[in-house]
Amino acid sequence: MRLKVGMVAPTKAGKTTLLAATSEAIKEKLVGNAYRITANAADETTRDAMKRAIVEYKTCMSGEDVFSTPQLRGTTETTDYKYTVTVPVEGGAPQHLNFWWKDFPGGLVGMAEFDKEVGPFINESVALVVPLPSDILMAWKDSYNVNDRMAIRVNMAAGEALDFGNVCNVIKNWIAQNAGKDILLMFAPIRCEAYFNDNGGVEDKSDRLFKAIEELYIEPLELTTAQKKHVQVEAYAVDTYGTVELKRVKLVESPVGDLLESEFQKRIGSGSKIKAKGAAEVFTAICHFELEKIARTLEMGVEQLREEIANRSFFGRIWDWIKELFGGESSKKSLLQAMQKNECAYQAMAVLDKCSQPSELRHRVYNRIGD
Repeated sequence: MRLKVGMVAPTKAGKTTLLAATSEAIKEKLVGNAYRITANAADETTRDAMKRAIVEYKTCMSGEDVFSTPQLRGTTETTDYKYTVTVPVEGGAPQHLNFWWKDFPGGLVGMAEFDKEVGPFINESVALVVPLPSDILMAWKDSYNVNDRMAIRVNMAAGEALDFGNVCNVIKNWIAQNAGKDILLMFAPIRCEAYFNDNGGVEDKSDRLFKAIEELYIEPLELTTAQKKHVQVEAYAVDTYGTVELKRVKLVESPVGDLLESEFQKRIGSGSKIKAKGAAEVFTAICHFELEKIARTLEMGVEQLREEIANRSFFGRIWDWIKELFGGESSKKSLLQAMQKNECAYQAMAVLDKCSQPSELRHRVYNRIGD
């Protein structure tokens, strides 16, 4: 079973950063699980790219105490990244749940090449993830409507870096292409160390961060009543490093105009181990959303459904029970047939959802289907 997950973000917004942090975090979450389910890169391209990103993170963390925003090697071509969640099957070959992401040069957003190379994939995706550099987003928020020459320059530089107009256009098109389908729009602010106090930080500015997402991205989408019935909008905040503090975001003049550069400072005694809090939830939230869709169709609670599917000994019972209860309804029968065919993939979703529950502090729901 395969799930396509779209991403959209401009240059240096953190697409590859988010993928690397997420891939490492989800493997850690699954260590020692009772179902022996594992997650790994599905091919050499994905494995090499994620290893390279992790090495660059670790190199940054072992260097000077104060460092500028690490610039990972820029994405120069559109690349497919594939992750496989493997479920052991007693007496048979392992079964797989495959996640398929597409990375691309951020400069393509808003260009005709984007519509050709990336657009079709995004339009077929069950979820659309929007990575956001939280330091740049908050620079925009803090300088918005401030009547000061420097603040105006910062605001304009932040807006240019975020390219929110083109990003919102991609989101709108994805929503239109999937009209009538239940889909998940997920904002994923990264480098959030300065805005949360649950991972070694000292301040909680989470409300202000989530409000900036609402003002800059969600309100301009102008979701209709009909769209709100099918588009779930959430945000999951991620600490990319977890052992640093944001020192400042400074304005830098360059030949191409004003740019923003962030400086981070390592926390004293924090060590060099990366603690990307919130990263796994970006991955598992997609699983939870898929389970929610099933639960709505079967008219049962998502927690009950998750527990039943996660525990292998319940598979036979749950299918028989649901068939007896809903056997005459074609939509439910069709869903059950698909689930039976891919029961190991659904078990993988349930276990992933179960082992990584989102923090209320780091998770914000802007629109929930069914509310």
